[in-house]
Amino acid sequence: MIRIFFRAALQPFSAHPEIALLAFGCLAGAALALSFRLFADRAAIRTLRRRLWAHVLELRLFGDEPRVALESLLRIAGINVLLAAHALPPLLIASPVLGVLVANLNDFFTRTPLPRGAAAVLTVRLRSPLGPVASVRLEVPGWIEIDAPPVRVPAAGEISWRLRARAPRRGFCSISMPGETVTKELDARPGWRYSARVRSRSWFDALMHPAEDRLPDGEIVRVWTSPIPSPLTLAGLTLDWKEWFAAIACAAAWLLSIPLARLRGDHLLHSLLHRF
Repeated sequence: MIRIFFRAALQPFSAHPEIALLAFGCLAGAALALSFRLFADRAAIRTLRRRLWAHVLELRLFGDEPRVALESLLRIAGINVLLAAHALPPLLIASPVLGVLVANLNDFFTRTPLPRGAAAVLTVRLRSPLGPVASVRLEVPGWIEIDAPPVRVPAAGEISWRLRARAPRRGFCSISMPGETVTKELDARPGWRYSARVRSRSWFDALMHPAEDRLPDGEIVRVWTSPIPSPLTLAGLTLDWKEWFAAIACAAAWLLSIPLARLRGDHLLHSLLHRF
C-alpha cells in the first residue's frame, strides 16, 4: 500500500520535482513539529535555553578571564548535551515517518543514465562465487540494447551488462539461471520517476529501496543499476535532494511550531486520539 501511494503521489511531479520536494518536506516538518509539541519537555528545554544564554553572556562579559571563560565553555557544552538528550525522544518517535519518506523519495530522486541515452550498467550478484560453467542469462525489452559482452567477477559472484535505451519507455528485464528467474524494472522515461535502483533479497536493501518487491529466496541475491548524481537547483542554489529535504523540513517544523505553541500538549494529544 505504501508503494502504491508513493507511486501515485509522485507520478504527477516527474517534470517538477521541486514541488514534490516542497510538499513532502513540509509533511516531514509537520511530523517533527507535532512530535516535539506532544512529547518534548518544553518547560525543561525553556529553562535550559535560558541557562545557555546566561552562560553565553557570561563568556562575552568575562572572556578576558581564562578560568571563568573555560568554566563557561564547559557549562555551555553540558547544557548542549542536555538539550540533545531532551530532543532525542521526539526525534525517535518521528523517525518511522521520516524513514518512510526518505526511503521512498530516494527511489524517486535517484536516477539512472537510461533517460539520457547514456550507458547504464546492470549488475547481478549471486549467493556463491561464479563457477566456470555458471549460466546466467539476461533478457531485455526490445527498446533496450545490450551493447557490450557481460563482465564477470567470479570471486564476488557478480556479472555486469552495459545497457542503452533506444526509446523513453518503462519495462522489465529478466535474469535467468537454471531453476530461477527474477525481474528488474527499467525506466528510461525522461524526468524523475519512482523506480528502485536496487532489488535485493536483503531486508535492509528492501527497506532502503521500497519501489520494488524483495527478491525471493534463491541463488540471485541482488540486482542493481548504476546511479548518476541528481542535484536539484532551487533559487539558483544546487544541492543534493536530501540537503534540500532537510532544509525544508526544518523550516516547516519551525514555522508550524509557532501556532502549535499556543495549544496545550495534553489537549492536542487528547484531540488527536479522539479523532483516530
